[in-house]
Amino acid sequence: MRMATVDEIIDMATTDPAFRQDLLADPRRALLERGVDLEPDQIQALESLAHEDLGVVSDELNERLAKVSEVERSY
Repeated sequence: MRMATVDEIIDMATTDPAFRQDLLADPRRALLERGVDLEPDQIQALESLAHEDLGVVSDELNERLAKVSEVERSY
């Protein structure tokens, strides 16, 4: 399992539609399936995003994921 930054996860989600869907449906499973690990608070931020709205369009999703990256920058 490799550690990743939220920015890396955002890049993966914006370039890989299947990963983006998986991330919205179940962030922990999506990351685990790809051998990626995040800090618990980073995963929690992604989970809260996923639970907000599963019908988010890609542009709005990208903006929301960018906000999640602020969690990463606080480290």
